[in-house]
Amino acid sequence: MQRARILILTILIMLLCSLSYADTIKIASWNIKDFNLKAFDPDDRKSRDLERVVDILKDYQVIAIQEVENPKIIERTLDRLKDKGYSYNAKVSEKKEGGEYYAFLFDESQIKWSGHAKLYNGKDAEKFLRRPYYATFTVKKGGFDFTLVNFHAYFSKRDKRLIEVKTLATVYNVIQGEDKDEQDIILLGDFNLDPTKKTGNYAHEGAYDPLWKITKMVFHSPLISLVSGNGLVDNMFFQEDFTREYAQTHGITAFEKKGKPSDHYLIWAAFEVPLKDDD
Repeated sequence: MQRARILILTILIMLLCSLSYADTIKIASWNIKDFNLKAFDPDDRKSRDLERVVDILKDYQVIAIQEVENPKIIERTLDRLKDKGYSYNAKVSEKKEGGEYYAFLFDESQIKWSGHAKLYNGKDAEKFLRRPYYATFTVKKGGFDFTLVNFHAYFSKRDKRLIEVKTLATVYNVIQGEDKDEQDIILLGDFNLDPTKKTGNYAHEGAYDPLWKITKMVFHSPLISLVSGNGLVDNMFFQEDFTREYAQTHGITAFEKKGKPSDHYLIWAAFEVPLKDDD
């Protein structure tokens, strides 16, 4: 009798847990090196294969992309996804900065764009070569809406890079303060600094400290996001008090180095979608 009660109680708990969440989504970030039509020309045997990019992207519901050099490559990517039976849409930053655009790709069968997307123009915006680009999305089936902040740090000048990363805590706070009803802010991208390195080109020299004081960093050593194996420069940050949907699951999607589609691997994290949003 006691065993039967325990079994029934266990089943009820599992049922209640399953009823608390509508689904799980994966949010990703990927620096696709020199993402343009020439680099992915199907008529050029020396160019990279867009099909490999598409086959990776299709497994994620929202992807923040860096190093978009021409918006037409995003259009072609959407076309290839459609040819494979996937319904994706995209938002591309309104202005090219530092030779690049930002982009968000999202699976329209599961994700809705809120109508808000723009380059950061708040306090200390002038400190960035490429101002962060942010947009708000909602999961159609469930109660999870969130704002993604897409960022690609300056690489050529190390001192500039350090300043940019140090300033991201300010950016985070400003964006979070724009809407008191939307506190799920997820900062993600290529920071060009390794939080584990104390020496060398990717050493952060405390640049992450302001962010660490206000957010959780998802990716840690010994993970590597550069195909070369040189470091962990891609990452994701959010506040656990608000983004409780984080499923404690994340990863880095590796691929064969031969004919590699980029010099960075894609990073991702999973989020459980509650039936009702909590903030």
